[in-house]
Parts: sequence; C-alpha cells; structure tokens
Amino acid sequence: MDQHQAQPPQPQQPQQLQHPSQYPPPPQLPQQPQQPSAAEQFRGYVMAKLKSGTPKSDVVAALVNRGIDQGQAIQLVNSVDVGVVQPAMEVAVTGGGVLFGAIGAALAAVVGGLVWGLIAGKTGYEIGYLAWGIGLLCGFAVVLASGGKKGTTYQMIAVAGSVLGIFIGKYFTFYFVLKKVVGEEVGAEAAATVSLFSADVFQFFMETIGELVSGWDLLWVGFAVVSAWAIPRAGISVEAD
Repeated sequence: MDQHQAQPPQPQQPQQLQHPSQYPPPPQLPQQPQQPSAAEQFRGYVMAKLKSGTPKSDVVAALVNRGIDQGQAIQLVNSVDVGVVQPAMEVAVTGGGVLFGAIGAALAAVVGGLVWGLIAGKTGYEIGYLAWGIGLLCGFAVVLASGGKKGTTYQMIAVAGSVLGIFIGKYFTFYFVLKKVVGEEVGAEAAATVSLFSADVFQFFMETIGELVSGWDLLWVGFAVVSAWAIPRAGISVEAD
C-alpha cells in the first residue's frame, strides 16, 4: 500500500461581507393606531355636541351623568366653547358680511321706526313696547342679511340699528303729532307746509327730545338693546352654581 503523506489543513478564505444596502429591507410591522385618551374622547364629545347646536347646559348634564364632576364638566364645556366652537362660529369679518348686515339693520330701523310713528300718528298713542319690537327686528335682520353670520361685530351692528330705529320712530311720532296739532290749531294749509325732511322740524325735535323720553321709554329701549345684542350672539356661557 502506498502511504500518503498527510496534508496540513488549508486555511479557509474569509467571506466577503456585503454592504448594508445589499441586504433586503426588514419587514415592516403594522403600526397600531393610538387610542385617544379619556380626556381627548370627552373633549371630542363636547365639541361635537356644541357644534351640532346642543345647549351647553345639556352637554354639562350629559357629562355629569357619565361620572364627571359638575365643576369639571362646566370648565370643560366652557373651555371647548371659548377655544374651539366660538372661534369656528365667529365668522371672519368680511366687507360683504358687515356691509349686508349693516344694510339689513338700517332697513329694519327705518321700517320699524316708520311703523311705530304711523301707529302713534293714527291712534294718538305712543306704544312703548314697539321699541322692543324694533330691537328684535334689527337683530334678525342683521343675521338674515349677513347670511347667518354671528359674533360681536354683528351684535354691535344690531344694537346700533335698534337705537337708530327707536330714534327714527320717535322722530316720525313727533312729526305726525306735530302735523296733526298744526292742522287742528292753525289749519290744513299750514299743516301741509310741515315737512318730514324740514330742517326746522328736525331742529325743533332735537330741542324737545328730552321732554319726549320717559322712564318707560328707557325701559323699552333697554329691552330692545338687549334683544338686538342677543340674537346675533355666537354662544353663551354656563356658570357654576
């Protein structure tokens, strides 16, 4: 037998490492959606309810029924209303919205004041609560004419319109009464010279306006201003007991 000389083991060649870019990307694990916290859920619930027109008192009651302290519920509702809902409802003041709102208030003031004056001239009585009606009319007119916009700007327009309407109503009442008195005491010919747009008649009215305003007038004016302010209001506050 041939004897073969044992061969020493040959050293292995080191394997060449691949560049990281040559490896296939690891499989992407599906990301689990983050669940909103309880506070975020309650806040979203309040926001949805307020935006849908639910009264704030009802939203507070619903939160209390869900186990939230009444004080915390009121604070949450008010914070969402002031921070999110009201700014969303408070439409940005644009020239068109303000212009149409002002036109609506002016028309309501003229129409309301004229009707008030005509009724006083025909009946001989000045019905004070019609001043309240002018405030309501101006408030609705601003909202309708501006396309449903609400907020502080439109509230001020409604209040200004109601005050203007009451002033116009007082002037129309003064004019019709003056014309009637002149006709009875001087004659129809003299009464025909009394003009609604006469500077003398308006000056006479301004000189005697203090005597034409009574305490009841101020009361009805107050109601008119409050109503005109309330109708274009964007939201109300809920106060804790």
